[in-house]
Amino acid sequence: MTSLPFDPATPLPASSSSLRVRAVAIPRLPRVPAGTWRATLLTGSVLGMLLFTLALERWTPALSVPVRLGLHGGLLGLTVVLWRVLSGPVALHTRDTAPARHDDLTGLPDRRTLNARLSALLQSRELEAPQGRGPGRRTCSVLRVDIDHFRGVQDTYGTGVGDDVVRAVAQTLRDELRGEDLIGRWTGDSFLVVLPATAFEGALVAAERLRRAVALRTFPQVGSVTLSIGVATPQPGESPERVIGRADAGLDCARRTGRNRVAFRE
Repeated sequence: MTSLPFDPATPLPASSSSLRVRAVAIPRLPRVPAGTWRATLLTGSVLGMLLFTLALERWTPALSVPVRLGLHGGLLGLTVVLWRVLSGPVALHTRDTAPARHDDLTGLPDRRTLNARLSALLQSRELEAPQGRGPGRRTCSVLRVDIDHFRGVQDTYGTGVGDDVVRAVAQTLRDELRGEDLIGRWTGDSFLVVLPATAFEGALVAAERLRRAVALRTFPQVGSVTLSIGVATPQPGESPERVIGRADAGLDCARRTGRNRVAFRE
């Protein structure tokens, strides 16, 4: 962009119809981090209070000692308040770019929320490796659930019908889970289920119940829909990424062996 000098004292031509106006490029100021604003305001406030205190000593020598101590105490209290306020989180000039905590289509928790909840669950207590399923168990399990041949559904019936199928599957899965279980949308046509207090054998039973509930349901226009599910139970000290990766491996195994089934990888 071309920049032209402009003199406000120069008169405009009589005929403005032939006047050509060119935009003047204004350099964009760099964004100042929120931490820099906070440090600047905090330092300026403290220095301002210090200068005001010195001026108060010079301008009010005739005041009694109690009055002067009271004024100094008030200034000190105000300084502490400013320090506490400016030392806290600063929302000015910041923008939250984090994804939504719930998926717009299904209303289920999104991928970010699932990762956070699973990470908190794995870190909250040491995992055991019990048998069965029960509230006293401290282990948990993860399911990766995928709608079989979903791309064919969209290609045949359209995106709107595909969205209806995703919503209906999500509701069916939610209805079949316990209140403490967590389900969320992982990708476009897949879900992640976190089963607290559930060992491996119990997770297999739960996964088969979810698969069967969807397979027995009739979906408008589409008819029947099936699921492939991968199962994994975390080992002590295993990261969320590692656990989900093993559940993904089980899901791949279910796809390769015919779909509409539950599988896992050792």
